[in-house]
Amino acid sequence: MKYKIQAKQKTDLETFQVKMLTDGVYISVDDKDVTVNDFYKDYMVNRDDAQLLEDIEEVYTILNLSDGEFGKVFDNNQEKDEWTVFEYNFAGPETYDYLMECEQQRARSLAEIIQEVLEERELKENYRCKVELGNNAKVILKRRYPGIERSSDDILRARGYESMHKFPIMECDDRIIDIHEKEIDTIFDSLYKEPLFLSALTIRAECVDVAYKDSPVRYYVVPDVSELSEHLYGYDFKNGCDFGITKEGSLAIAIYGRGYEYKGADDNIKVLLHIDPVKMLGSYGEITKKRYDSLVRKDASKQLHSMKDTVEKEIKKMYKEKQNEYEKRR
Repeated sequence: MKYKIQAKQKTDLETFQVKMLTDGVYISVDDKDVTVNDFYKDYMVNRDDAQLLEDIEEVYTILNLSDGEFGKVFDNNQEKDEWTVFEYNFAGPETYDYLMECEQQRARSLAEIIQEVLEERELKENYRCKVELGNNAKVILKRRYPGIERSSDDILRARGYESMHKFPIMECDDRIIDIHEKEIDTIFDSLYKEPLFLSALTIRAECVDVAYKDSPVRYYVVPDVSELSEHLYGYDFKNGCDFGITKEGSLAIAIYGRGYEYKGADDNIKVLLHIDPVKMLGSYGEITKKRYDSLVRKDASKQLHSMKDTVEKEIKKMYKEKQNEYEKRR
């Protein structure tokens, strides 16, 4: 980590770097390592910088262990999957809000330093550092389980499917989320106008997040796109969805739900739907895989690619309208 600080001898800001060496914490200034105490003597240190240095010293005291010893702290405590490194409970009146904010900042600084220690000692795969804030500040080290990794935040890309969006929902920020929403509206409008999707549709629902990826695949058949919309209400859309086209020409919907933690891995509820028009005989609702495989699929790839072209045209139109509004305001 590199920081800025005011040097006594200079008027400009000097860059310094914190180094946690085996025999203590050092501050590197102009490629020269000095102890924390000497750094305090020779440089002007403001309150925030002083707090940061104290955080570094405290963390180093806690984690000044050899690689083997560091692992044993947790490996010898098998009944728990987490260890609280720092905790500050604050239940005072609101007049102490500033103090609470300082403690929360202290917790963030500690977590950042601990994360660097984990990386330096190649323990990042075994433990993760988590910060909890509120009326208290807490830094927790949680044990990771080998082989448990977060699933892809772009389900369609991970499967090699063609996206119908300019940006996947998990990469959208406040500046571009309106583009994604316009794309979703355009796709649904197109589906309601397309005759193929006004007849029977099969749905293949697959969980793809780390905790539920081994859940059984479920199969459904619905009368038309209106019933498909009703069916979608049963899924968790907390973090939105993406539409895409599979290599076989099916409509794919990647659904992103609430976040959760599973054995040290952070992920979201994630469901991938494959939707196909079919020649339908029989009743609707949940069906078996055998029946799903027996239904004759109608190829909708041409219609889906036409929808994608429509989406792109609508977004270009949206950009043009925004530009015109901007010119008017000028």
